[in-house]
Amino acid sequence: MVMMEGHIVTTSIRLLFCFVSTVIEFMFGI
Repeated sequence: MVMMEGHIVTTSIRLLFCFVSTVIEFMFGI
């Protein structure tokens, strides 16, 4: 159970990092 929660947290962090990177690239693109 603990490992599963850790996996979910890691996945959420990766998705958040990808989202932030996309927003930054979009802002600098303008």
